[in-house]
Amino acid sequence: MMFRGDFIMWSLVELFWMFVNVATIAVIYQHTDAIAGWSQFEILLLIGTSMLIQRLLMGLFWHGLLF
Repeated sequence: MMFRGDFIMWSLVELFWMFVNVATIAVIYQHTDAIAGWSQFEILLLIGTSMLIQRLLMGLFWHGLLF
């Protein structure tokens, strides 16, 4: 039961941070079309890929190092 609770809690935390990142990008791109030649969708792809790699590394290696 504790594993499930921990999993649900961390899932909610990660979804919150994903929402914060996407909302920040949306607010910035409301005022401009491109930043240094990068469109909103390119930035979202970059951030999404970065977050995916970070979360995979955290899930596979970081939690294994703690226990």
